[in-house]
Amino acid sequence: MKTLKVIVAIVVTVALFFVSKHITESDQPLIEYRTRSGDYDLTHVTTGFHSGLDTSPVFSVRVSGPLSGKSLKATLIYFVADPTGLGIPSDTSRAPMMLAEDSRNEYDASIQPLEAGEAIWYCVQVEDSSSSVLGTIPDDARSSGEYLEFRFKGIAPVWLVLLVAGFLAAAMFSATLALISSVMLTRHPSFIDSLGKEALWTTIFLLLGGGVFSAMLSHEVTATAWGGWPFGVANLADTATEAAVICWLILTILLKGSAFSALSKHNLISSSRARIITLVCYPLIVIAYLASRRLPL
Repeated sequence: MKTLKVIVAIVVTVALFFVSKHITESDQPLIEYRTRSGDYDLTHVTTGFHSGLDTSPVFSVRVSGPLSGKSLKATLIYFVADPTGLGIPSDTSRAPMMLAEDSRNEYDASIQPLEAGEAIWYCVQVEDSSSSVLGTIPDDARSSGEYLEFRFKGIAPVWLVLLVAGFLAAAMFSATLALISSVMLTRHPSFIDSLGKEALWTTIFLLLGGGVFSAMLSHEVTATAWGGWPFGVANLADTATEAAVICWLILTILLKGSAFSALSKHNLISSSRARIITLVCYPLIVIAYLASRRLPL
């Protein structure tokens, strides 16, 4: 029975790893912006972020219309985002967008990369030879103040990535063992001690992989250690991990007898309630495990 439990837990953990990898790959598409102004069509494609200080991000725009090539002038207009979010500064920078090699309608510009966690707001403006504006992306950006955001990220150290991935996989493996033990409680009450220990290890692995080392990794990449509640609910990975840690910690405390001394008589809840709580906790760690793939793993 123990061998079968381990095999099932390994299969589930590996399967979820590949599912999360697929989610990550399909969740980061290129973003395309299109603008039509008179006889001209402007197209700009971006990822919305750039990683590392060794290379410069490149911004491109493709222009279709009566004029092309050197008859047009494209400019990248940008400013460094104010971390306080108080408004748009008056001093914007301009980077001429040069005609791309072997192209008649695509213009490129690059800028110096910024530190991890910083961002710029920008727009792309196209003019004719007489400096008349033919169009911008986004539409009327200069007058409306609606710019595009572009963020800069750091490069995650390999050792830190491996620690986060390893501990999270261990937490997922241990949680699956706990789920199997909870299901077996109906016919085998002795599995309550296994459930307690597995809940304890799940909590430890989750605190290390999803908490301590994940916060270190996030700080390296985005300069923000924690983006979940109460600091912000936009970071799904942090918020889901926080909920999972709380749930598994509560389960470990309630099963303290089985978890720390293999004495189920010291548990604070019955086997049936432990099974119900485990069934509630397990989906939370699955969500946290899948969401963790949004980190640079």
